[in-house]
Amino acid sequence: MMRRKLSENLKNIRERIQAACRRSGRRPEKVRLIAITKYVEPDIIRAAVEAGMTDIGESRVQELVKRAGMIQEYLNRKRSK
Repeated sequence: MMRRKLSENLKNIRERIQAACRRSGRRPEKVRLIAITKYVEPDIIRAAVEAGMTDIGESRVQELVKRAGMIQEYLNRKRSK
């Protein structure tokens, strides 16, 4: 349920970005969507990565180091399947 909702939300956000870019004359590929993971559980971060998020931000260095390793490990396992 959570993964599906996250995917739907991400799709809606990307559509809104595209619409705003059309209105403003900007190119959508020039807009960067960054998922901020402050206070977010690892399962939700994994779901965001599975939904296509590639840019992830964290304001606390210790959490960034811990989560970056977790995300990299997850991606490596996914690629090896």
